[in-house]
Amino acid sequence: EVAGLGLCRGTSLFTDFRALLDETGKDISGFNNTVFYCAARSMSLLAGAAGDEAVREQADAIASRIEEHFLPLFYDAEKKFIVCSIDEITHEKRNVYNSNAVKWENSFCDDLIGSVSAQCMEFFEDNVVTAAGLREIPAWCHAFDRDANQLHCWWPVTGEYFARLFNQMDKPELAEQWIGWLSYWQSMLLCPEGISCYTDEFPPMDNWNCLSGTWQGYSMRGFYQAAVHSIVGLDADFGGLTVFPYHGREICLNGLHYRQGTVDIEVKGSGKSVEKIVINGKEIQRTNKIPFDMLNGKKDKVVVYRSEGQSESGIITAYGIRLKNYSYSDTMLSADLEGFSRAFVKLRLSEGDNVLLDGQPVQAEKESDGVYKVAVAFQKGKNKAKLTVNFTR
Repeated sequence: EVAGLGLCRGTSLFTDFRALLDETGKDISGFNNTVFYCAARSMSLLAGAAGDEAVREQADAIASRIEEHFLPLFYDAEKKFIVCSIDEITHEKRNVYNSNAVKWENSFCDDLIGSVSAQCMEFFEDNVVTAAGLREIPAWCHAFDRDANQLHCWWPVTGEYFARLFNQMDKPELAEQWIGWLSYWQSMLLCPEGISCYTDEFPPMDNWNCLSGTWQGYSMRGFYQAAVHSIVGLDADFGGLTVFPYHGREICLNGLHYRQGTVDIEVKGSGKSVEKIVINGKEIQRTNKIPFDMLNGKKDKVVVYRSEGQSESGIITAYGIRLKNYSYSDTMLSADLEGFSRAFVKLRLSEGDNVLLDGQPVQAEKESDGVYKVAVAFQKGKNKAKLTVNFTR
């Protein structure tokens, strides 16, 4: 760890020749530290669940320091993206921009960089998306194609952040383009990897790894996470299942294995709002996260109704948290929260709505228009809290 920052030192863990990305051996990498943050949050949760308070505190302290320093050091407001690396000594941003500077390892990544999602989506659209896939390096960047190999290509295994963004920012045209890329390349390539993005034209088949079949094993987790989250609109974590609506296709996904059982999901309608969710015949509203105690853990049926209407105040995400005893009305919602280490509830709030934890008012941190975060400090001996949100309209 670089003293006081939470961030780990070291050259980026991708591309063969990091010097071509202006890295010198005295580096703090965006790729590495988005992975490191997700790892620290995961370790904190696991240690808390195992009762190892010392490790939980250590991991959570690292994650907290990363939250404090990552965006101020790495985010370039002019380019609207994360720089590839910064100098370890001076903390100067390197003038290299890489579509893999954010490696989405798990959903905790959203707690770190969710506040700049809209800007990063714009960067992808303007500089990275091509006919064939996602450029590793924007064509205008001096590092583009420096190695005549990796630095002009698309590496689909690292593309989950892009898929998360087009869902979150409601870009169905990009979702369809992504589906088209996968359908085309997977029919011909074993990996597929190293897809040429020299130009904005669709390249001919170049016999790179040209055995038809499935993706390599190391790609499969990222592919399934990206496809199930971003196309189906469903994500899974320790705390249960969360719905992510967008103007996408109506879709059914049967037999999704989650914990010790399976879940059948049907998504009806199209739109950025969730009108209601029906879990095993019981309807809920005002939460995109499915209460954990509504799943039987054996054979669950979830039906999501998306709509065009304006989203009401309610719960958007709660990574690392289980919701139980959920209730709602036109004037309020409440839920028992369970967790094992510090975590965040992301809420959609209207002006005047107030949030309480264990009956005490708390100040929600604004992330973007209408979206706020509330930290919940779970620890040993205190792994439960009561969330209440009172609505003004």
